[in-house]
Amino acid sequence: MGSLSGQVFAQGRALPNAVVSFFNSKEGPPPVVGGARRVPDMVGRTDKDGRFVVKLLPGTYFMGALARPKGQGPGPPRPGERYYFMRKADGTLRVFTVKTRLLTPAGRIDGVPPADVAGFNDRFLTIEGRLIDRDGKPLSGMVVTLKNSPQAARPRYIATPSGVDGRFVMQVPPGRYYVMAREEIRGGRPRTGSYIGTYGKEPPALEGTSYDESLAGAGSRGGTGTARQVGGAAGETISGIVIKMFRIPDPEATRRRFEEQARRRDHDKER
Repeated sequence: MGSLSGQVFAQGRALPNAVVSFFNSKEGPPPVVGGARRVPDMVGRTDKDGRFVVKLLPGTYFMGALARPKGQGPGPPRPGERYYFMRKADGTLRVFTVKTRLLTPAGRIDGVPPADVAGFNDRFLTIEGRLIDRDGKPLSGMVVTLKNSPQAARPRYIATPSGVDGRFVMQVPPGRYYVMAREEIRGGRPRTGSYIGTYGKEPPALEGTSYDESLAGAGSRGGTGTARQVGGAAGETISGIVIKMFRIPDPEATRRRFEEQARRRDHDKER
């Protein structure tokens, strides 16, 4: 491991108690527009003066900072929260290099809102679609994620919540992704009763009959069909993505229902 230190400024002032995020440049630049956030490779915190020291694997990184008070948990920027990318004087994203067993002092680091970052708008793939329930009604407030594989524990990118019409749009680096959605993004398994869905898969005929709770964290189980990849090149738009969501069942209630069905079958046979 190596270390990086610095002092973060935004709008001319030191940024105290902020979450600082680091994105390995091997994966390309993080999205700066289009309603998506890349999951960081490492995070840290600034102190009351905006200073930080964070340990990182050797490599080069882009950096962002989120103004979020302590104790409010992880996750992408929420409505009203201020997010900044670290920018060079020419308006492009600044890159930080970390070397093995060395502390690299970055000095003053200036952050700007995503809209003020130059040179990246034409590098992204646009993915858009909508989220619906079993009856075809739009679902708002759902979180769309992109993964490299359906079983991946962590998503690569997270979109802002879907709108009142169930629609979402996100701009990400070109590539191929699996599109999944959850009601909330707090890490770990989705909670019982919350919505979940995967592009290419249909909900089970009965809520939860084919949902594997042990793999809930991956978000890849439940329903019929096969998860489908989407992808394209920079400047392209993939539209028409529709994900039909279903609620995660209570495993105890599902077990009791199956047991009752079995008892009825046995009773009918005896008659």
